[in-house]
Amino acid sequence: MARDGYAEPHDFGGWAGAASAAVRRGGPPFNPADGLPDPPDEDDYSSEEEFNAAEDAYWERHDAVVFAPEHSVGLLYLCHLGCALREALVVTGPARGRMWADDTAEDGGFRPLHDHDGTPLGFARWYRRWLEQAEDQVSIGRSPQQAAPR
Repeated sequence: MARDGYAEPHDFGGWAGAASAAVRRGGPPFNPADGLPDPPDEDDYSSEEEFNAAEDAYWERHDAVVFAPEHSVGLLYLCHLGCALREALVVTGPARGRMWADDTAEDGGFRPLHDHDGTPLGFARWYRRWLEQAEDQVSIGRSPQQAAPR
């Protein structure tokens, strides 16, 4: 099935592509980790080996869902803030031209970025803010990545 001029990703238990669909629509924040069960509790297992096996299986499934590449369809990553936190330009759909944060590394999901007045942050304003902060940070010795707008 094609939507917005590209092929939809296959289904990963209802999760795959939901973030990119929300981003393309300009919708509310989306966290692929929402709805996943909590990690196993060691007290629920009779041995350390059983717990370790359950924990390994949990994190394997968690990472497959949260970090599925289908979530970033339509995003052009422009800024790495460190610790795998990134900012991206939406390049397809009604939200095209807006900036979104990808906080999946901290189970924060995807969220739209906003300017100081609360308006959705477009690329031009995001870039100007980044340049201004980079100039400020260079004068005090920090890297532009440490000063990227959030």
